[in-house]
Amino acid sequence: MKRVLGGLFGLAALGCLLWGGEVAIDTLANPWAHSSLGGLTLTGTWVGEFSNLDGHPQLALLELRRTMTPAGRYEDEDSRITGELQVCGSTPASYTLAGDPQGWSGRTFVITRIRVQSPPKPLGYYFHNAQGSWEGDRLNLGVKHAYFQEDGGLFASGSRYPGVNQTLQLELKRGSRDRFDQACSSTRKAVP
Repeated sequence: MKRVLGGLFGLAALGCLLWGGEVAIDTLANPWAHSSLGGLTLTGTWVGEFSNLDGHPQLALLELRRTMTPAGRYEDEDSRITGELQVCGSTPASYTLAGDPQGWSGRTFVITRIRVQSPPKPLGYYFHNAQGSWEGDRLNLGVKHAYFQEDGGLFASGSRYPGVNQTLQLELKRGSRDRFDQACSSTRKAVP
């Protein structure tokens, strides 16, 4: 019985050591995703305001994470950044997103895939891709749009829909979902 327990303890210790090694390696390779080195990270929750293409004020909540596989390992093949973006205001929407840092520090990054989660049948302008940068507690995100038609068609370039050629600037600060929810609730109450 002691041998079995010792073997199980040894396997558990080996598993922890291997997982700890993976975290240590990823911390060195992707410092933008880990606060264990004592610095601020790109990952986390960001909140801010911006004006949509029509000039109406909107609120944004951006939650960024280091991509993990379903097995709980760090993902490096597809996208190293995943997250959600929620917009509150005259044209509310929610998105899932994926992208990658540019360079080791991750001070600049690209979001190459933004998928509309709500509304379920988008119509009009919605976020399509983005380029960002961050420093400390501030994050800037330049967002490009795509135009969704009633028949489900999508336009990401061209002169037919001029909004796809514009870049919206979102200036975000570190925040919390609670702060966003409170501000969003106040916005909804103010709108008749």
